[in-house]
Amino acid sequence: MHGRHAASAVAVVTLTPGQTRDGVVLTLGRGVHLTGRVFDGNRRPLAGVRVELEDGSEVLTDMHGVFDAGYRRGRERLVLRRAGLIPEVVEVELGRADVEVERLMQPAEGVLGGRVRDGNDQPIAGVRVTLTPADGLTATQLLWTDERGVFEFSDLAPGTGRVELDHPDFAPEQSRVRVPRGVGKSVELRLFAGWALALGVRARGTGAPIAGARIEVDDRLWSTDERGTAEVRRLAGPRVRVVVRAGGWVAHSEVVDRPEEGAASLLFELDEAAGMEGEVMDERGEPVGGAQIVVRTGDGEAVLAEAWTTADGHWSVPDLPEGDVLVEAIPPPALAQILAPVTVESDARRGHVTREVDLRFDRL
Repeated sequence: MHGRHAASAVAVVTLTPGQTRDGVVLTLGRGVHLTGRVFDGNRRPLAGVRVELEDGSEVLTDMHGVFDAGYRRGRERLVLRRAGLIPEVVEVELGRADVEVERLMQPAEGVLGGRVRDGNDQPIAGVRVTLTPADGLTATQLLWTDERGVFEFSDLAPGTGRVELDHPDFAPEQSRVRVPRGVGKSVELRLFAGWALALGVRARGTGAPIAGARIEVDDRLWSTDERGTAEVRRLAGPRVRVVVRAGGWVAHSEVVDRPEEGAASLLFELDEAAGMEGEVMDERGEPVGGAQIVVRTGDGEAVLAEAWTTADGHWSVPDLPEGDVLVEAIPPPALAQILAPVTVESDARRGHVTREVDLRFDRL
């Protein structure tokens, strides 16, 4: 980019590890001058309006409401933002003549208030309330309820959005809301205690606890303590999927239904994992970096793991289940036109690392 020229086209350059690429030429274009002025509803100039351009650059309006976006070409999408104003989007098609844009920005006067109560109709203080507008332009806002369970957002643009509620003693909740133009709106929201799940993670066969196992439940994370246990709280919905992962052990998942009363409990028994490693070479025996490794079940139906070779052609995959596997090596993009993918059969043994699973590419 250069202030007196339109930006060049984008050149995509694919590099493998250790590769050097010469001769990349970028040509600046002969664009037109793009400027503009921004006013309020009474046609008074607005200073400090941020003008976001399609290439990621930004300029600000001066005290006269004027901005200068430099020389550009083609279609441009401008996003105008300033605190307290409704964001505006301007799309222009740049031809042969210079372009001056004029835009009026309206004040953001929407108000959204509400109260959060529990299942016993009691107000809840300290609830984190996050408002995310659906327009993709307005910033997300965050505040907390007071001792009356009340919150109020102001200076909002009209439109729809999502309100998310979070409190350490209740299950998280979210609701769709609409902010009307120029009129305050109040919503009544509820939080419920949710349900809990007591988890235990053990080694199959020995029953030894597995500490530090990673517990994934509905995009939330926990880990087991030294006894191999974890208590997952504040769960919402009739059922959840629980995924357990631990280094050196085969991952496992299970769907758990909400109990009619009390907390649910679940014991995971994990199998000791297998490992696998090897090298990838080309037809001359030279190591190939950046090749993709895909490990599948013996029938080829399910993908167990993926990895990429290092600059010296080495690869390794941990935490595989025991059994027969297919290992496929896919050439890096820069070599995909001259080298063919290759697949070999191997086996993974519990508690062992299968070494020297080497693959060699043939030329197409």
